[in-house]
Amino acid sequence: MTPSRSNIRLTEGERYFSQNLRERRVEQGLSQDALAELMQEQGFEGFNQMTVSRLEKGTRPVRLSEARALAFLLQTSTEQMSMPTEEVSAINDVFAAADAIETLYASVADLKIDAVNQRAVGQDALRRFDEFIGSDQLILPPRTRHKLSESRRIIQEFVDGGHHEFVREVDRHVSEHFGFRESGDGEH
Repeated sequence: MTPSRSNIRLTEGERYFSQNLRERRVEQGLSQDALAELMQEQGFEGFNQMTVSRLEKGTRPVRLSEARALAFLLQTSTEQMSMPTEEVSAINDVFAAADAIETLYASVADLKIDAVNQRAVGQDALRRFDEFIGSDQLILPPRTRHKLSESRRIIQEFVDGGHHEFVREVDRHVSEHFGFRESGDGEH
């Protein structure tokens, strides 16, 4: 005598898998039909929307090959799919935080590189100013001449060492944000 669908006893891992299956599917923006179609493309011919529904409700146990395919399609692992939702959420939060911090550090590095590159651009702008604009022979409206002079001053300060100050300010802001304090030996 086979047990009825309502009498199926899932293991703890299978129950977690059912819960995580629905959460991951929704996070990925997939309908039950869309996930079933993806599973069919993976070679699970009889897999349909009703199969997904039963797996999510826990009225049908998941087969190992299905679990692996579902985890792959939902960009996770069978281990994570078999864990309590809170633990999976915590794992994903840790990964997301680490990715965000790596992105931040890359952005800071890009800012520093941009400062060095902008120094070269500034040097060229100063050369062009001196060559074409700086002489009093060029007739410009007073407002334009004043704005050009002010722009030249800003560029000159940056080229003469302001770019170093800019990089130090970036470092200082990052250190304050993360709570780092410079120690005497150069460690954070």
